[in-house]
Amino acid sequence: MCFNTFIQHIKAEKYRQFGFSFKLLNPIHWFQFADDAAVITGQESENQHLLNRFSIWCRWSNMIIRVDKCSTFGIKKAITKSVQYLPKLIISNNLIPTVKIGEAFQYLGRYFDFNMSNDNHKTELTTLVNELMTDIDSKPLHPRNKLLVYSRYVLSKISWHFTIATLHAGIRRCTEVAFKRFLKKMPNTKDKRFNIAMYMKERKEARFKAVLNHRSLALEHKKSERIQAKIVKAKEKTAALTSDLENNMPCNSETRTRKATTLENGVSNMPVRTATKRRRETMTAVSAIHGASKKNLKPAYDGMFDTLQKRCKMKDLTNYVLGNENLTKTVVSEYYKKELKDFEKLKENAERSIATFYSSGVMGKRKYQSVRLVLSMTSSEQGGRTGISIFPGCKVPKILTYNNLVRELNKIDIGNVLEINNEYLSDLEIDAPINGAYRDLREYLPRLAKFYLSTDRKHALEWYGKTEGTFLIALGGDGCPFGKHESACSFLVSFLNVGRK
Repeated sequence: MCFNTFIQHIKAEKYRQFGFSFKLLNPIHWFQFADDAAVITGQESENQHLLNRFSIWCRWSNMIIRVDKCSTFGIKKAITKSVQYLPKLIISNNLIPTVKIGEAFQYLGRYFDFNMSNDNHKTELTTLVNELMTDIDSKPLHPRNKLLVYSRYVLSKISWHFTIATLHAGIRRCTEVAFKRFLKKMPNTKDKRFNIAMYMKERKEARFKAVLNHRSLALEHKKSERIQAKIVKAKEKTAALTSDLENNMPCNSETRTRKATTLENGVSNMPVRTATKRRRETMTAVSAIHGASKKNLKPAYDGMFDTLQKRCKMKDLTNYVLGNENLTKTVVSEYYKKELKDFEKLKENAERSIATFYSSGVMGKRKYQSVRLVLSMTSSEQGGRTGISIFPGCKVPKILTYNNLVRELNKIDIGNVLEINNEYLSDLEIDAPINGAYRDLREYLPRLAKFYLSTDRKHALEWYGKTEGTFLIALGGDGCPFGKHESACSFLVSFLNVGRK
């Protein structure tokens, strides 16, 4: 303890020389006892950092670290419980051996394992006691000297286990039994006379056992007499009933009506034994009807389900499925997952994604990804993200990812878009080249008119007293002619026939 106190005092000054700094309330500990050291931290990275400090300090003080004699033991939290794992810590470019899962390590004579049990101490203690007592018993010593060896050597060897470990009374009794077993073998050489006291004690114990056996035999005899009397009464009653049946004329008897079986929240209202018996009788009858066997019950299940779907109303079948929580989750979630995967691949989902991308102006890539994330994901209890579910196992459908959306947009035929040729700009006095694109109105206007005529909002078109199908074209500009020469501009083409959208 004094050595540990000295190390804790000087290490702060030494670490300042190495350039280390300490944080307040940082849960790391370093215990140093002569040639045994223990490093305890809350995180693996902090442990590695402290090991680096320890390695530097040992090199500075000309001390050698035997990595092969070191070991690491790790416990971490996995979801809701703690589990043992194998940490990876390094000293001087050498990986420290790890304590295997379920095994224990020893520090200052104390065994530590994941369950913090004393099984290793128990095993070592019982083995040590048996070996020592066997060795003492085999020595040609006087019984008095054997007792002296036991009191001065054996007790001192095992007292350490009782000091550092909490051993229950069962282990103490096991060791005492081992002691007594070997002590009984020692001859009583002090007194050669007949031990009358021991004789009387054993005689009393034998008499007590005889009395107990006599009482037990008497109880068994009375029990046998009662059973014989019941057998005689049962035979007499059977003979009386047989004679009555022989003398009485046969008559039709009414069968007792059984209590109806009903389900409450998907569970039978009958007692457990009665419900189990009725299920067994039902399976026996159905198996005989549909040709099932004990090894193959599928025909019985198929027959019962065929009968249910033909004779039972759809409303009742729905109530049966929804009445069982596990069945509901399994059936609904499995069917929904299959339909969800098919829907996300359909054209309708692609159109939904395109509508989201172009709603109230064109979205950028980052905004579209954020909208997709908000519509389909939410924060989980662990701090991550999980899909939004309307029912356990039933997540909302997701719109297309941005890359898949771009592929769908590239599949849409929007006609020919031409780039501005430099030959068109040869007669213009401009300082910098102009980049842009345009469309041929002879191709674009019929395509635009066909789009408006084929939509469901055809009734919203205004013809201004002209023949239906006569479109009035409006030409305009955005950014010209008053925009700056370096700003972009566009010449817009639209139909006046389109009213409020």
